Amino acid sequence: MLDVDVILKSIAEYGLQVVLIIVLLGYFLKRDKERETEVVEEKVRLREEIRLKHEEVHKELEVYKLNARDKENLLMSENAKREELIRKESEKREVMIRDEATRREEALLRQMDKQNESLRQISRSMEGINQTIISFDKNIEGIKDRLTKVEEKLN
Repeated sequence: MLDVDVILKSIAEYGLQVVLIIVLLGYFLKRDKERETEVVEEKVRLREEIRLKHEEVHKELEVYKLNARDKENLLMSENAKREELIRKESEKREVMIRDEATRREEALLRQMDKQNESLRQISRSMEGINQTIISFDKNIEGIKDRLTKVEEKLN
């Protein structure tokens, strides 16, 4: 602030009112600068707090994103495992169905072979029956011929 000697000289030169106005004006300007400095410092402090909060929130957001990615990766992994298990089970069922179809086909073929063999045996038996009937027919014709000859002789 101003020295006392300078103030006294100024009072003698300019008058008490002018000096008081200048001193008050200087006091208010100094006080205003101090307040401005305080306000600027407060703004700087608040900006720093906001920046720190922003960084903290940003870090938390990154942690949440990382956790979400981890959970998503875990779910994708579990889903892939489940799909692989379903695929393997499907392949097992397909193999079982193929094996069962092969067994049934083989059983059907064996049964058809047995039926064919039975039909062949029936065919052979029928041929034998036909041969027997043919020989009976020949015998009957022979008997008829003899009977006819006997009748002719008797007549």
